[in-house]
Amino acid sequence: MLLMGQPVHVFDLNTLAYSGKVPTVTVRLAREGETMTTLDGKDLVFDPSMLVMTDDTDVLDIAGIKGGNKAGITSETKNLVLETANFDGGPIRKTSTKLGIKTDASFRFEHELSPVLAERGM
Repeated sequence: MLLMGQPVHVFDLNTLAYSGKVPTVTVRLAREGETMTTLDGKDLVFDPSMLVMTDDTDVLDIAGIKGGNKAGITSETKNLVLETANFDGGPIRKTSTKLGIKTDASFRFEHELSPVLAERGM
């Protein structure tokens, strides 16, 4: 992220829940009352205005803002999923303000990154 200006998130593949042959990380609006614990241990409750990233069962990430504990990298991690994306700045700003979480990633998305950077970042 620091070299290219493009946020990149890394998930521990072995912690993802998936029903098919290939794990899927989905970006969607949160469901009322869905929860997640951030990488730094903060417990959050989401509302339907917030974008989240999920596997088949759980919220993994606040889209464009911060990762969660469920698929966080540890010393036991052996397999990775890399994710780059581009998000509209307005919703990222609203979510980060509501949750009181400002990160390097949210700052960059709030200032409208070029979509070209997602491919370059990967």
